[in-house]
Amino acid sequence: MADQGNSNSQSSFADQIEPISIDSDSENSTDSASNQEPLGDEDSNSNSAVLPQPAKPSTAEKNIDEITRQELKKLSLDAHGTFMADFDPEKSKREIRKMNRRLYTKGSKRMRLYNEKGQLLEDLDDLCDCLVTDCPGCHFPCPRCGSSKCGTDCRCNRKYTISLIEVEGTDKTYSFPVKMK
Repeated sequence: MADQGNSNSQSSFADQIEPISIDSDSENSTDSASNQEPLGDEDSNSNSAVLPQPAKPSTAEKNIDEITRQELKKLSLDAHGTFMADFDPEKSKREIRKMNRRLYTKGSKRMRLYNEKGQLLEDLDDLCDCLVTDCPGCHFPCPRCGSSKCGTDCRCNRKYTISLIEVEGTDKTYSFPVKMK
């Protein structure tokens, strides 16, 4: 019984709804249809569909648009912008590191005791790291320079010399030869 009451109310509701026409010359057009603009040329008198005008933006949408516009303005760069105004390439961290590296390497070359070929800078002797003056080279070939006179470290541009070698189990010691000038 309740179903019949619902069906009666639905049918009466459907009877109350008027069909809406999109023709500009129909009798069912209302004042809202007169506010709408037809598609196409303004001079055309043909029957055409009318689209509603866009709704006015709410205050929240206006605020979002305003904020967006302000943020984009902050991001945009103009010809007189200050983006790179305080950049000095001579004072950047990278350039300072590069200058320090150059200064350090220049100073360290003065402190080295061997040249690029592994010879002593003092007298250009090609002394093996075993400190025996006649040794032709008793170590494995150096992976860096290929010389058999380099011990654990390559002699090329080395900053130290081996001053003393003690042979374990014996009383033998070899010391760096000091030459009289």
